[in-house]
Amino acid sequence: MVADLILARGRIRTLGRTGLSPLSHLAIAGGKVVACGGREVMRLRGPRTRVVDLEGSAVLPGFNDAHAHVVYYGLTRFAADLSGVRGIDEILDRLKEHARTLKPGDWEHGMGYRTDELTERRQPHRTELDRVTGERPAFIDERGGHARVANSAALAAAGITTETPNPKGGRIGRDLNRSANGLLLESAMRLVADVQPRPGLERRVEGVLKAQELLVSRGITSVGAAVNRGFADDLRAYETLAYDGRLRMRVNEFLSWELLEAASGLGVRTGFGGSMVRAGPIKVFVDGGAERVAVRSGGGVWRTTREELRDLVARATAAGLQVARPCAMRSRPPAADICGTGSSTARSVRPTCRRGWRSSGWSP
Repeated sequence: MVADLILARGRIRTLGRTGLSPLSHLAIAGGKVVACGGREVMRLRGPRTRVVDLEGSAVLPGFNDAHAHVVYYGLTRFAADLSGVRGIDEILDRLKEHARTLKPGDWEHGMGYRTDELTERRQPHRTELDRVTGERPAFIDERGGHARVANSAALAAAGITTETPNPKGGRIGRDLNRSANGLLLESAMRLVADVQPRPGLERRVEGVLKAQELLVSRGITSVGAAVNRGFADDLRAYETLAYDGRLRMRVNEFLSWELLEAASGLGVRTGFGGSMVRAGPIKVFVDGGAERVAVRSGGGVWRTTREELRDLVARATAAGLQVARPCAMRSRPPAADICGTGSSTARSVRPTCRRGWRSSGWSP
């Protein structure tokens, strides 16, 4: 066997029993690691083998991001960047500047502000967004991805009025007179997202490439690609890139809980797919992240009740599908608590983070 690439004279950490003791040489052929050890690896060198002298630099296995909104993050790169703003006026200034890049009929989207970093210490009001967006539908998303503020045009496009009830697992912010103030929490965010024109395949592919550039630059070579809307569109984007040889990270694509029946009916099981893109677990929200987390001792927004979760996990398990749930901030490790400690359904829930950690929701 002749190697395509040999990394030499480094400190190479591997997984498994040998991980505690760094090795010096690593050989790759056909895109796979074929040998790792000492100078004996150089025996795999051929006339066309590329040899990189690491001069003592470290080599680590690629990292896995267990929960990354790859397409969503990529698409936000075309939106107004609201990260680091310190006040509502600064949000409006950035929206006004970004609007100059939009075509007639385009919706405007902003992403990345944090309410607790604003001098006003509150969410913007729809009428404030109206001052710079006018009749163009627009909304902005808080960095955590669980709160959105829409302008009047976007609320009108979604048909949100004083009579619109809160959707299950979400809340519509209201003024004292019951009119919507623009704030949409959790599942209520979808009220405007579902009427926004969907980005085409080309734009999604561009978004994935932008997200991939960031992920790979951080050493992340595989992702659990979370999706809330547009699963089929996302899948086409990943498959297009994989077919063209431009996908440089392995994608374990989550399936929204709404696709459970369709997936199980087709016989799709967790792990179905190829070497670069495969079906992952069913994703389900339990407790929200926009307000106080809904745990045993608190309030907040329950996205899925204990009874609903128990039923969903049982059906997914019977279909050969795992279930993953994002851990809300400050939440207890909840899978066994919610499904019943020791139950077979509880053991099939795979939290996408560990105690004290929150999986990536907005930015990889």
